[in-house]
Amino acid sequence: MMELQVGITVRVLGVEDDRLMKLMAVEDVPDSADGPYRRRFERTAFVRPLAGGAERGFPVEAVEAVCAHPRLDRRGDGTYCTGCEALIYASGAS
Repeated sequence: MMELQVGITVRVLGVEDDRLMKLMAVEDVPDSADGPYRRRFERTAFVRPLAGGAERGFPVEAVEAVCAHPRLDRRGDGTYCTGCEALIYASGAS
């Protein structure tokens, strides 16, 4: 499994839309269920859709690395990574 690094393309598991995202940050966020005297932290991945949009946070365990290369190339049958040739979007889904 590829390590999560800021800037890579990721997929969030367990969400309805299967859009690919760009990993913007990974931070420890205080658990809001804790009271003011107990502080547990949850490792959170902040992601943004590749095509743009609002940044959202998800537990790190729900984020899967897809590709570590930043450049994409659109072809007749879909959108591919220029570095590793991973299929990012099949045609019709981009």
